[in-house]
Amino acid sequence: MITSDATTSMRAGKLDETRLAAELQQALQATIFDSRLRIAPKRMHQIVQEVATAFRRFLEEHEHTDAAYTFGQYLADAGVGHRTLLALMDVFHHTCWESAATTTGRSPASVRYGTPLLAGYMARREANLLQEQERTRLALERARTRDTN
Repeated sequence: MITSDATTSMRAGKLDETRLAAELQQALQATIFDSRLRIAPKRMHQIVQEVATAFRRFLEEHEHTDAAYTFGQYLADAGVGHRTLLALMDVFHHTCWESAATTTGRSPASVRYGTPLLAGYMARREANLLQEQERTRLALERARTRDTN
């Protein structure tokens, strides 16, 4: 999935955002129907660009984890499914794993980015599920009330 060109550009100390976006696009296309992605296919390119830009900003802005957490919430709201998110993370891992430019003696940037991104995504998905459950409970309650009257 990841080409050696993307890894080479990471080792050179810069993120090839165009190459990363192309690889993210492939991952998104591969999972768009598997993961019950709730986004329109025409929005796919826009989301890919947003994902690549968010990762680049994370690297440039000294790994601001709050931004990654917030972006994870945005992806949940945009309808990105969990399998799709994991496929996108796989692209980041393959791109960054051996890159000296993004590891600086610690875990790869993809791991440092992925943790708050996934935490934000999961928190928002949980909140959305709780809201949906509450709406369902209220609808059931209204239906029961109508049936008893």
